[in-house]
Amino acid sequence: MRTFSPRLAVAVLAAGLVLAGCHKGNQAPKVAIHGATPQEAVQSLVTPLENGNFDALTQNLLPPAAYKQLRADWKEKQQKALAKITEHDRQRFAKQMTALTAPDAKQAEFAKLKPALDAWDSKYKQRVPMMVGIMRIMVGTKITQSDTMSADQKSQARGVLDAVATWAQNTNWGDPAKAKQAVGIVVDTARALKLKTLDDAYDLDYPEAMVRYGTAWKGFKQLTAVYGLSVDTILDSIKAKTLSVQGDTAKVELSYEVLGKPMTSDVTMQREGKRWYLKRALDKWHQEQARLAAAASTAQATSVAPAAGSSVAR
Repeated sequence: MRTFSPRLAVAVLAAGLVLAGCHKGNQAPKVAIHGATPQEAVQSLVTPLENGNFDALTQNLLPPAAYKQLRADWKEKQQKALAKITEHDRQRFAKQMTALTAPDAKQAEFAKLKPALDAWDSKYKQRVPMMVGIMRIMVGTKITQSDTMSADQKSQARGVLDAVATWAQNTNWGDPAKAKQAVGIVVDTARALKLKTLDDAYDLDYPEAMVRYGTAWKGFKQLTAVYGLSVDTILDSIKAKTLSVQGDTAKVELSYEVLGKPMTSDVTMQREGKRWYLKRALDKWHQEQARLAAAASTAQATSVAPAAGSSVAR
């Protein structure tokens, strides 16, 4: 069965995740940076995410020096990632994007879906509970085995998983009108990305990447909204409340709704300079920098050893 979500959306969403810059240049656009209080810092993440402004999101996730370093290292990191891409990946991506950006893409892609849509009630609808069940087991196992989530965070993650699984199981994925609308969104998004190959995607600079992230994110939100899952509604429902502040560390409670079900979770914020940041984002950044430093040190030691050995041999 050729289902819509995995087959058609993959090119658009994958493109959005590998991109790297539409406004060339090294000057960072001016972004309002907020976070004088823990609550304000949380909102400084929600607003740009809702607007699809990923550069503002990044600037509010990282201190200025870290953000500057990220931009400086962007191109090199993308080229290293590109080196790991296989020829099969290149051919598959190019084929998907060619199909999705063809002049008759909307009609052609919907035509591919039509047989499955016609047979939805008699053949495919009955498979949904099993597929959702498998998804719940896989994601649930990852939540249980996570060594970075607290017991409370795992509980909240399972609550979100339950809400999304219920939505997925009760959604009519065989609705032809919704499928046609969804196909149109995916095609429009693919065209807006203006990418033909994976090399094009990895060759974009940082500002271009952020713009394309926003394009892909907008398409994703429109796509899920067609089937009744509004990301903006979830983001709009987020409310932050500071529970405690001890020195440069604060606990903030987040309350929000996922598909009408109220949820709460706690996040830890950390102050650096005059701003508060999401502690997990800072920890991840510092860990990545330490890993890169260790790798560079190892590479240098490896290159020095043979040189020393050859000198002794002479």
